[in-house]
Amino acid sequence: MQYQALLSRSWHIFKTNRTLWWLAFLLALSGRSFGNFNLPDLSGQFDNASPWMESSQIPDLSLALIVGAVCITFLLMIVLAVVRYVARVGFIQTVVHAEQGEHLSFKAALRLGWSKDAWRLFLADFLLGLGVVGVALLFFILPLCGLLVFADASLSAGIDVVGVIFIVIFILIGLLALFIVSAIVTLLSNLASRAIVLEKWGALEGLQVAWDLVLTNVKTLLVLFLIAFGIGLLSGVAQLVVMFVVGLPLLFVGIAIWMAVESIALMVMLALVGMLLLWLASAILQAPFEGFLETYWTLAFQELRKPATATPAA
Repeated sequence: MQYQALLSRSWHIFKTNRTLWWLAFLLALSGRSFGNFNLPDLSGQFDNASPWMESSQIPDLSLALIVGAVCITFLLMIVLAVVRYVARVGFIQTVVHAEQGEHLSFKAALRLGWSKDAWRLFLADFLLGLGVVGVALLFFILPLCGLLVFADASLSAGIDVVGVIFIVIFILIGLLALFIVSAIVTLLSNLASRAIVLEKWGALEGLQVAWDLVLTNVKTLLVLFLIAFGIGLLSGVAQLVVMFVVGLPLLFVGIAIWMAVESIALMVMLALVGMLLLWLASAILQAPFEGFLETYWTLAFQELRKPATATPAA
């Protein structure tokens, strides 16, 4: 496989297709999780609250905010999941049409994405996620518990050096294993999604096709993964830039306004607005990376499948 030509062709297709831009933005927007924001403990700030706010109202208000936030987050996760899988199917189909010299409109791409393929992609990712959890339990959590017990016994017996050495060795082995598992999961997810969308396999069959490709193209896929990994690192740096350039000023402005007004309702509103702005800025910056990688993996899959003749299950 000619990797430089693959990268060049991927960038050319993505750069010259406006439909892919919008789909990439949807992928970036729906691929970010904002469900782990924690509000700080502000219980001490109510000592000097205005007379109209009685202490009995604060728990009720906090409980209502928490319940509302949980419900909204759950609904948002469902909506974003639907958007992501529909956009991903549409993106893959648009890349294939662009490779054949055909241009799909944004509406046509979404129409292609709204299909059973999106549901199959979800099932494949769900099954892959279950497998990752099983591997993590088997090879990470259980050995880690055993290691901690051994290290504690070693430290109790006064063998400090041995316990520390074993912990360091385990951490290094764990990091290496994590990198390997991450590589395999990335390859299976990307290859299976193309097998499902382009060759109309089911979720399990798509994962089997992906696994067969991994076993028969180890060297090629290792290089493909390392290239994608490097692009992912650049994407991560870009996200950090967004956090500092956009996130920190929003945080300082919000804290200053809240300290001046001391209103819970205003604080929550500012937090939501800040999160929304940060989310949009992150999605805009992430979209080119997301779109390029989706194009890259679609073309790579086609290159890998050229010698083979796929026969979808009935």
